[in-house]
Amino acid sequence: MRHRFGPGLRNEIEATADPHARTPQPDSPEHWLTHHDLGVGRTRAGRARSYRVEHELWALHEVRDVRIDVDFAAMYGADWAHLAGAQPSHVTLARGSQVRVLGPGSA
Repeated sequence: MRHRFGPGLRNEIEATADPHARTPQPDSPEHWLTHHDLGVGRTRAGRARSYRVEHELWALHEVRDVRIDVDFAAMYGADWAHLAGAQPSHVTLARGSQVRVLGPGSA
């Protein structure tokens, strides 16, 4: 799996993973990272906002190898430049699904 992003698609993350997927255990870090029902972010005006997220439980593939070629400073700002030489503490590849995003107070 390879993903390119950013201006000119110059940033790239590439992973090799086991083709067989598994369902994460409810108390595992993988479950915590991939199965949220609350999202938070900022509006265009800079105000904090929260929203609900609904999706099925994602199947996960064991990552065997990962290559990260990202200019973190150019992409996210100088505060993130230190990530250029860092190794990830956890890597997860999720099969994913359709996601439903609901605004505050939605049922």
